Amino acid sequence: MFPECIFRCKTLEVLKLTLTFWQITCDPPTSGSFPSLKFLHVSVSEPDQEVMQKLFSCCPVLEGLTMDGTIDGDSRNGKYSFMISAPELKTLRIDLENIWEFLDVSIDAPKLENLDLKRLGLTNCFLMGSAKSLVNANIAFREYFKIVGQLDLSNFAMALLDQVSDVKSLSLSAHYLEVSIFHLLFVYNTFGSE
Repeated sequence: MFPECIFRCKTLEVLKLTLTFWQITCDPPTSGSFPSLKFLHVSVSEPDQEVMQKLFSCCPVLEGLTMDGTIDGDSRNGKYSFMISAPELKTLRIDLENIWEFLDVSIDAPKLENLDLKRLGLTNCFLMGSAKSLVNANIAFREYFKIVGQLDLSNFAMALLDQVSDVKSLSLSAHYLEVSIFHLLFVYNTFGSE
């Protein structure tokens, strides 16, 4: 367990953590944690869902969050879920490999301006009002159709694109997903002028 003084440090503005399933976990206090933390980079390898939930909910002035690594094997029901709740968050970068389990990421960040999502495969992202403030979105989908068989992964992509329809700048990468993703852009006239 990390010492509680790290969570209560008033001068800490930038923190990089590595969380793995075999390492000691962190257990932040429910209130008063990271009072000055503005930038957090978390590298994960099959972390505990509860630890992730607590960590992302205890940074009241966090402006930038980067999360990368691997999420597989921790869930008890075939789905790994966590919520990022940060009222001041402006930039969110998620680059997670999740091949075998579904991942639900709920994002409650009303001031979110920049969203960078990479290696999205079996991932549902729920922006929970965060999309209204978005200016830039960079989304890179993965090609999992060969791994998971008959599952139509374009539904994940289409659901996310529906949520970022008001963004000013969009960069998409979808090497092997069906054309229906791009068809969505034209059918709904999402990014065209009206």
